[in-house]
Amino acid sequence: MTATREEIKIFQWDGEKLENVYTFPTHEVLSEYDPEFSHKKRIFEYYLETLVEGWLRDLADNWKTDNPPKSEELTQIGFVDKIADAAQ
Repeated sequence: MTATREEIKIFQWDGEKLENVYTFPTHEVLSEYDPEFSHKKRIFEYYLETLVEGWLRDLADNWKTDNPPKSEELTQIGFVDKIADAAQ
């Protein structure tokens, strides 16, 4: 997975090649954790990292919401199960 201020990409590695399996705008996720994120405010790397980590924790154990952003889509590709397994 990579995350920039503009987009988040989820990749799958099959042992030989890396394939991008899902891409979406970062603001669609992180505005749930900072409502001003989509207002083009200045975001520093450490803050972006903190927001992404919070979202991943929310996907793994629903600490903030019952239905974290993009959880349905990421469940379909197996990402949420992998995050939940890694958190235990």
